[in-house]
Amino acid sequence: MAESLGISPAAYAAGAIRRVVESEAELAAFAQVGIDELDRGEFIPHDVVMAELDAMIAKHEARCRA
Repeated sequence: MAESLGISPAAYAAGAIRRVVESEAELAAFAQVGIDELDRGEFIPHDVVMAELDAMIAKHEARCRA
């Protein structure tokens, strides 16, 4: 791959490592946003979400049967 890009194997490896580290940092930051929201009590309980989804599914199924 490095050769096809015209770079050295070391440069290719360094770029790959940099991208992985950046991705991990972005994922950690994204997860932290959710953790912070939970800590502030900003969430919807699972049973409420499931009830809303069940209602949406039922409405869609009724419309499809009509």
